[in-house]
Amino acid sequence: MKSIKATTMAEVTAVAIHGIGFIPTSSVVLMLTNDNGLLATLRVDASPEAPAEEWAQQITTYVHRVSDANSVILLSFENEKAMTTQQFRALGDTLARAGCPIRNSVLITDGWVMDYDGDSTDAVEFSTVAESNAALALMVSTTKAAKMAADIPACTTPASISDLEKFINDAHHMGSEDEETRAVVRGTLADMVGGYRHNGKVSPQHAAWLAGICTNKGVRDLLFASLATTSDDAGTISAVLMGEKAPEDWEFFLTGADAVYTALEFIPEASRTDLLAGVGWARWIDGQGSEAMKFLALALESDPEHRLTTLLITLINTGELPRSASTKR
Repeated sequence: MKSIKATTMAEVTAVAIHGIGFIPTSSVVLMLTNDNGLLATLRVDASPEAPAEEWAQQITTYVHRVSDANSVILLSFENEKAMTTQQFRALGDTLARAGCPIRNSVLITDGWVMDYDGDSTDAVEFSTVAESNAALALMVSTTKAAKMAADIPACTTPASISDLEKFINDAHHMGSEDEETRAVVRGTLADMVGGYRHNGKVSPQHAAWLAGICTNKGVRDLLFASLATTSDDAGTISAVLMGEKAPEDWEFFLTGADAVYTALEFIPEASRTDLLAGVGWARWIDGQGSEAMKFLALALESDPEHRLTTLLITLINTGELPRSASTKR
């Protein structure tokens, strides 16, 4: 994608929204930049109850993960919750001391976009964000629609029940540490992602395979980890699952996550839980915590005691930002 210029508050807001994949609410968004342009876009939940200095230090820790950044553009999306003035001042001081000062700050509230530190005389309507030159340029350059939890299609053409039962039975005999299992899982995953990359589709057979083998928890974790790494090292696999290590190939990772999402249309709701949790994990790895929670909520509706889902929800609710989300692609 060619370079996109953003010179107005509406254009900056458009680029920020594009970077995180959705319009945030009750959030603070940080666009980390250097002399060459935008490096990463981070989002954290607004926490007005948090002590200002403590909150500022935590945010600065996230910023430090992008070592090349030397300035920040901050956007405060105010809804039910909002960053406090004290937090903003503390963050400005902390980032300045860290050599990564806030260069510009934007406030988005009540349908208006304005300078955070201004007197609102420069305010423009939020609707101008979608009409800005940057938004139009991003629209033209983006070829894929976002795969959102709210848009998961109903299962009208389910995968063969016999296929699903076969793969569930196969999963019982698989071991995630077994060399043959790893080869089969990674090979089939690569075939599925390759097909999706080529034609934007997932076959009902691949969908049944996904849902079936993911009933084995170890194999499920291996499959999703394989979106992010080809390593057999247990420490590396654990690191990518916990967001401590970024995917080795972001294009493969995101395409693979979209392929899993697409497979959901062939899977009856009762058999979707592990795949919903996996897509939720992938969204969290990509820094989309709010959207991740929507997928996890759907997984929890399907199985209120699903362990992976409850663990991921707990992890996200702590406000922990995966290192992968702040790693330059």
